[in-house]
Amino acid sequence: METEVYLIRHGETRWNRERRVQGHWDEPLSPQGKEQARRLGEFLRDIPFDAIYSSDLARAAQTAACVAADRGLDVHQLPSLRERNSGEWEGLLIDEVIQRHPEHWRTIWHQGGQYGVEKVE
Repeated sequence: METEVYLIRHGETRWNRERRVQGHWDEPLSPQGKEQARRLGEFLRDIPFDAIYSSDLARAAQTAACVAADRGLDVHQLPSLRERNSGEWEGLLIDEVIQRHPEHWRTIWHQGGQYGVEKVE
């Protein structure tokens, strides 16, 4: 038996457009993000899904709901699927983070999930 998994990123939020770090901040989809999610649902319309899982954050749940629409499937929201917690960086512009913490910023891109923002002093 073969299993296919589709990994889908949420639609745009206001903070995405502003280039702010989101992490666990529960920023909902922008009007553009809602349109992106609606179009994604249409694009995936003919692909069968057995289940749909999402982070419990609004932006991800709203996107997943558009994929689940008209399928008779519930969206299973799991906190464990959230983006990484960005600690004190959440809400800051990316340029502010780079300016304030250039070494930490470089490290996070080279060590990925092994690096925790909460370590920033």
